[in-house]
Amino acid sequence: MTETELIDFDLIRRRGERWQYRYAVGANFCFARNKDMAIAMGLAAYKKALPGELLTREQRFERANQDEISASSMRWGHLPMSDLMEMLEKMGGDISSLHHASLREFNENGGRRTASAVSRQGARETGEMRMKLERYIEWRCNDD
Repeated sequence: MTETELIDFDLIRRRGERWQYRYAVGANFCFARNKDMAIAMGLAAYKKALPGELLTREQRFERANQDEISASSMRWGHLPMSDLMEMLEKMGGDISSLHHASLREFNENGGRRTASAVSRQGARETGEMRMKLERYIEWRCNDD
């Protein structure tokens, strides 16, 4: 097992001048005293891993991509493309109006206005949903 493979399996990584390792697949990273210790601990985690638990960077990306597409398909799969495009346009307007409402979130004393903070959070969530919808529309167009 090489250093590159351990990095690809996300069992070790370099942060600045220091090395980090995982003691098990999916566990939090711990700092190692040196690179050799990180490789040794990453190798121990590799040996402890169950079959199918270790995924390369590419496999993790593909799994996350499929999970998002299936969730979007469950949410919007029943709608025709015209309704999806209409929903996408409406979300763009919602984002701009929510963003405009949240411009004065902080007052001059360093405090926050609740209504503005809620509007800003709504704009963030709507923006995230719009990105997912755009990605789903692109996938659905390519799939047809």
